[in-house]
Amino acid sequence: MSKNEIAVNVIKAIISMSPQINKNGAINYYFCGSLVWSAMSMVKGYTRLDVQLDGSFRLVNDILLSEEARKEFSNFNRTIGDIDVALVNSSPYKVAKDNGNKTPSTPNIKDMVPEAIELFPPWKYLNGDPFDKLGDQEIKTHNVAILVLEDGTTILTVNPLYMLTNKITELDYLSLNKSREEILTRKNQQRLTDINILYRAIKLIYTQSEIFEALEAERE
Repeated sequence: MSKNEIAVNVIKAIISMSPQINKNGAINYYFCGSLVWSAMSMVKGYTRLDVQLDGSFRLVNDILLSEEARKEFSNFNRTIGDIDVALVNSSPYKVAKDNGNKTPSTPNIKDMVPEAIELFPPWKYLNGDPFDKLGDQEIKTHNVAILVLEDGTTILTVNPLYMLTNKITELDYLSLNKSREEILTRKNQQRLTDINILYRAIKLIYTQSEIFEALEAERE
């Protein structure tokens, strides 16, 4: 099983325990970060959303992924550091179980998807799940999309365009605040590799002007 397939199974396991949309039709949380990138090669298309801070949303437009774009996304096939999720409306909603919030009735994801430790090797030694949860105070705008997988499963994630711009702005910060030696660490070299993969895929979906416009909005 590829890491791309494992990522999809991990996402499905999380959603089965923690629905992304509440009974009022508002968003509880959405995925962001490398777990989403790993799943993108198995996505048929997605719908952009206009999301309000209270979690309510409206559909904006549909985007179909070409086979070429999916092939580029498949090059993102590496281990991940954690599971990034963004909580909406500073929600107290608990996303599955993590080391800081143990819920006895909730199984560990690695028990549901044993292959998960191939995606995140340190998982083998954790009692909980490696979530990194971001709240509204850390997110200026919720740029969200509904991804549609090959089997029809839908997943709420950050808009793929902003996967790229977020990584670029991270490098902006490093270039301004870190020494050359710190920038050339293995972790930051991996960031450059990730950006290259994401850019090759995203430019097949968005125009250059759309990418630059999103990047400028991210930098504000």
